[in-house]
Amino acid sequence: MNKRFVLHLLVAAMLWAGTATAGTIVYEQLPGVGSNRASSTRDYLGGPDGYQTADNFVLTADTVVTDLYWWGELVSGGNDFVFTFYADAAGSPGAALQTTTGSVSITPLGAPAAEFFYAAPLAVPFSATAGTTYWLSIFNQAPDASWAWQVGDPFVAAGSRIRQLSSPTWQPTFDVAFQLEGDVAGSSAVPEPATLSLLGLGVAGMVARRRKR
Repeated sequence: MNKRFVLHLLVAAMLWAGTATAGTIVYEQLPGVGSNRASSTRDYLGGPDGYQTADNFVLTADTVVTDLYWWGELVSGGNDFVFTFYADAAGSPGAALQTTTGSVSITPLGAPAAEFFYAAPLAVPFSATAGTTYWLSIFNQAPDASWAWQVGDPFVAAGSRIRQLSSPTWQPTFDVAFQLEGDVAGSSAVPEPATLSLLGLGVAGMVARRRKR
């Protein structure tokens, strides 16, 4: 691993540590090794019929989700992310419960150049009930965007869902990498240690560098 790449990781870790102070990480799937999943207006090759990807999560306590963190690859175009939380419908996203945006910060991971770490406080926080299955979609709605969500670790098939924008039908695909931060009911928020932030981004950067294309 070269010095420039290590520097990128350190800078990204410090930026993330600075944002992870409002609550605690309540759910995470860190990045793994494998192909990314398209979730943008255009497809992975820049074609006009894009895709949307969503992954499920269950929290152990009632939580107000305030911030999102995720990893992905910008193949081409711009960034304009929208976040949608869905109810579960027999193992796929069902009714949309909430759609919101946020002020997204973007940190390059250095190698390959198109890999990024993203962070955003939700413009409208999402209230999640303990033990309930929800689905989260992170979608790049920029009209020229060809963007893909990094797969998760472990590399689990059929853990999330993907659909073409021209179709309402969700298909199984691989888990993707994201973290949820929030305020847990009945407890005091404890900031995530900066060392965990550094470790998480270090692992993410290394696996991104080894990512299969």
